[in-house]
Amino acid sequence: MVLVYVVARNHLLVNFHIDFPEAGIQVPGGTIEPGELAETASIRELFEESGLVTTVKPNAIDRYEFHADWDNSTHDRTVVLFSDNSIAPVPFEHTVSSGSMDTGIRLSYFWVPVYAADLILEAGHGLSIHLITDTN
Repeated sequence: MVLVYVVARNHLLVNFHIDFPEAGIQVPGGTIEPGELAETASIRELFEESGLVTTVKPNAIDRYEFHADWDNSTHDRTVVLFSDNSIAPVPFEHTVSSGSMDTGIRLSYFWVPVYAADLILEAGHGLSIHLITDTN
């Protein structure tokens, strides 16, 4: 799995599922396809889940295993960072229109200061926040 950290002006892009608020606050992310690099998956997942396109090169910053209580399984996660101060950190909504399992999912996006992100992110999505450096 890839988790996508998009940072603009020291704010992290986060979302919540409009129809499934119990999923909590998360970052965009998803499955890395067989033979796909994490960086390539991050570009695809960012577009599928948010509609965002950035010309900034993705940077894999962490990899860890996360034990999920909800399905009692261990997830191999790679965290990829896009640091792009050309993006205006304004809230928006997006309906996923690609990706077989996620089509139709409605996501509400907003931006939180990087220093506070690990306080609100759920499902282990904030475990690599400490690796983000000031992007001003």
